[in-house]
Amino acid sequence: MQPVKLSIKENDKILVIAPHPDDECIGVGGVLSLYPELCTVILLTNGSRGIPGESQFSAAKIREEEFVQEMKYLGISDYIMLNIPDGTLMNHLDCLRDIKFEEYTKIFIPWVDDNHPDHTAGFDATIRAIREQKINNVEIYQYEVHTAFHDVDRFIDISKVIKKKTKLIQFHKSQLLNKDYVEIAVALAKYRACLLDDSNAFFEGVVITD
Repeated sequence: MQPVKLSIKENDKILVIAPHPDDECIGVGGVLSLYPELCTVILLTNGSRGIPGESQFSAAKIREEEFVQEMKYLGISDYIMLNIPDGTLMNHLDCLRDIKFEEYTKIFIPWVDDNHPDHTAGFDATIRAIREQKINNVEIYQYEVHTAFHDVDRFIDISKVIKKKTKLIQFHKSQLLNKDYVEIAVALAKYRACLLDDSNAFFEGVVITD
């Protein structure tokens, strides 16, 4: 099935769930750049295992500062940091039970098969909380970070903000030392556009969650 453009309206309320600092901008930095005034971001872990050579305490502080600077740049003050120890999210699947999901119309969560246990746990924690709250009138979309989808259901044209998305990723300097996530994100956005026969554009792709 050919994917269609994701429609985001001015009265939407968007929630982005990020397992680690930088997942939000690698995955849906285009959405955050296009609609910052509509967005809330919940950061689940402290990212403390994400900087080789740094102590977990030091790494957590560095990554918190990077995330906060990104949010300031976007003008997003509506964010929550749960500070769960990196790599332990599967032991905290009830971490989102107090979030009022009924306040949101669109929720973006990591792909359940995104090749990282914290990403799978972020998906599971969100779905568990939504089901416990018996919410049915919300759109849930999975986004890709480490592993590309085989197919996408919806796409977002981020051509006008691709440079801004790369700027968001660049705030996370500690994560760019060993892997160029900027190049990866741009290449994936171009790949998505080529699949949709628009090689001059940049798209983010998401998968609908039932």
